Amino acid sequence: MAKKKTPKRPVVRAMPRRLLDRLDTADELMRRKRWPEAQNLLADLSREYPREVEVWGRLVNVSYSLNDQLGYQGAAERLLALNPREHDLRLALASAYVHNGLPTLALRTLREFLGLAPGHPKAEDARGLLAELEREMPALLAEVGVAGGAGLKLAELHEEAQSALNQGDYARARQVAQAALRQKADIPAVLNNLTQAYAADGYLEEALATTERVLALQPDNIHGLSNRARLLALLGRFEEGRAVAGRMLSSTAEAVGGWLKRAEALSYLGLDQEVLDVFAAGRRAEPDGEGGHDGMLWHLAAVAARQVGREADARAWWREALRREPGLSLARENLKDLDQPIGKRNGPWAYDVRYWLSRSMVLELEREFRAGRQGEAARGPARRYLRRHPELMALIPAWLARGAPDARQFALMLIEAAELPELAQAAKAFALGQAGADDRRMKAAQLAVQQGALAAGRVQFWSEGEWRDVILMGIEIHGEAVRDRRHAPQVERLLRQGLEHMNAGEFALAEATLQQALKLEPDAPDLLNNLAATYAATDRHAEAEAIWRAVLEREPDYLFALASLGRIEAQRGHVAEARALLDPLLARRRMHFSEFASVAIAQIETGLADGKPHEAKSWLEMWERAMPDDPRVEVFRKEIRRRSQGQA
Repeated sequence: MAKKKTPKRPVVRAMPRRLLDRLDTADELMRRKRWPEAQNLLADLSREYPREVEVWGRLVNVSYSLNDQLGYQGAAERLLALNPREHDLRLALASAYVHNGLPTLALRTLREFLGLAPGHPKAEDARGLLAELEREMPALLAEVGVAGGAGLKLAELHEEAQSALNQGDYARARQVAQAALRQKADIPAVLNNLTQAYAADGYLEEALATTERVLALQPDNIHGLSNRARLLALLGRFEEGRAVAGRMLSSTAEAVGGWLKRAEALSYLGLDQEVLDVFAAGRRAEPDGEGGHDGMLWHLAAVAARQVGREADARAWWREALRREPGLSLARENLKDLDQPIGKRNGPWAYDVRYWLSRSMVLELEREFRAGRQGEAARGPARRYLRRHPELMALIPAWLARGAPDARQFALMLIEAAELPELAQAAKAFALGQAGADDRRMKAAQLAVQQGALAAGRVQFWSEGEWRDVILMGIEIHGEAVRDRRHAPQVERLLRQGLEHMNAGEFALAEATLQQALKLEPDAPDLLNNLAATYAATDRHAEAEAIWRAVLEREPDYLFALASLGRIEAQRGHVAEARALLDPLLARRRMHFSEFASVAIAQIETGLADGKPHEAKSWLEMWERAMPDDPRVEVFRKEIRRRSQGQA
C-alpha cells in the first residue's frame, strides 16, 4: 500500500463551509493519530459527499495508517474513479487486491497501470508482480473451477462480487454473482459469495438454500459448511448448526482463509473450546503467519479464551488482534470492557448486533412500532414482529447469555415490550447467572418479576464479582390517594388537621386531634397508625408498639403497622423477626409513595442490623429513585455511611 500524497497547500476551490470545517476536524484527528475516529468521521463524509476527492484521499491515508486493507481498497477504488490519473494509487491498489485475496483484479489493475504509465518509476516493480501473477493464474483459476480467457473473465466477476461483499454493497454483490452463475452455474466460490450477500441483507432462507447448492457440488467445502452452520445459528436452529459444524471440523478440504471461516461459525454457535482448538491448529499449520494474519481470528480466539476463564490470554490476543488490524472495533471494545470494574463488565462477545440482524430487520421493527394502532400497548407491535421472525425466540436467550451490550439491550427491549412467558423465563435465567453487567441483569430480574417468571423477594444475585442476597420487587409506586376506608366528613377533617400538625412537628396538637377522631371511629387503622407515629416521635415507644400490634390483630396485612414493627424488631437486633414481618410486603404489586418509604426505612434498618450495609444501600437507592426530594433520604445515607465505617 501507499499513502496518497497531499499537496502542501490545499487546492482553493468552492467547498461548503460545513465540509471544510469537518475536513479540518479530520485533519486534526489524523495529526493526533486518532485514526479510528478520523476514519469514522470521513466515512460519514463520504456518504454525504460521495464525489469529493478530498474526502476519499484522506480515507486512503487513514486506512493506510490503520493497516485496513479492505478500507484502503474501497477508498482507492472510489478515488481512482474520480481521478483516473492517480497512477501511484493504481499500483498500490493492485497490491491491496493481492493482500485481500483478489488476484484477478490485481492482474487487471496492473495491466491498466502499465498501459497508462509504462514509463512510471515503479513500472518494473509492476511488471515483476504481473509476471508472478500470470504464472500463478492457471492454478488460481483451477481453484475456482474455470480456465482460459473466458475463465479469467468469470474469475474477475467472482472477485468483483467478493469485493462488493467486503465493501458492504450487498445488492451489487448479488447482482455480479448471479451474472457469473448465468455463465457457469456450478462455481462453489461464487455460490459462497452469493450466500453471504443474501444473508447480509436478511434473506436467510435464500442464503440457506444457496449453501445446499454448494454442498451438493462439494460436500466438504469449508466455506459452504461454515456459511450453513452460521445461517442455522442466525435462524435460531443451534442444534442443527452444531451438527453442520461437526462436519466442517471433520473436513480436510483446502480453503483460503479456512481457519477464520471455521472459527466464525463456531463463535456463532458458542463452541468456545472448538474455537481454541481451531486457533491452535492454525498456528501450528501456518507458523509464519501464526494461523493467518487476520486480526478477526485473534479476536474470536480471545473471546473463547475469556469464556473459559483464560483472561490473560484473552487480553494478549485482543492486543495482537489490534496490532494486526488497528481498526478492529470488536477487539478494542472488548479490551475496554475488560478494564471495567467487574460489576460493569458486559463481555466477552464475538459479534455485536449488526452481525446478527440485518439493517432491514432493524428498520422493520422501527416501522412496526411507528405504525402501531392508536392506544395500543407496546406488546402489540412487538408480538407481531416476533411472529414474523420466530427465530428471535431462540436468539434472545443466546444474546442474553453471550451477546454484545447492544444485542442484550435489544433483547431486553423486546422482552419488556412483548410480555411473553418464554421470554420472561429467558430474562430470569440471565438475571440469576453471572454473565453481563450487574445493571443489565438487574433490569432482567425486574422484568422477570413483573412478568411473573420470578417471585418477588430475596434471591442470590451475582453482584460486583460475588453472590449476594438482594431484594427483587415488581412494585408499581404511585401517588394516588390512599385510604383504608372512607371516613365521615368530620373525621376526614380531623385527620387532615392531625397530619398537618405532625408535619409541623406539633405532636401534642396532633395527638389531641387524632384522639378526637378516634372517639368517632375508634377502630380506623390509619387513625391508629398516625397516633402511634406521634407516640414514637415523642419517645413513647412502648405505647406506639402496643397500638401497631393491636392494629395487626384486627388487620394482619396492614402495611404501615408491619413496616413499623419490622423496624422496631430490627432496632432490637431481631433480624429474623423483622424479615418475617417485612418480606411478605415485597410480593405486593402497588404501593403509594408513603407506603414505599415506610417499607424502605424498615428494610434499611434491617440490613444494617444484619451487618449487610450493601443491602441497606440498595434500598436507599431504590427509595431515592422513587422519592428524590424526601429529606429523610440524606439522613439515612449518613446513617448507612456511619454504620458501615463502624463495621469496617
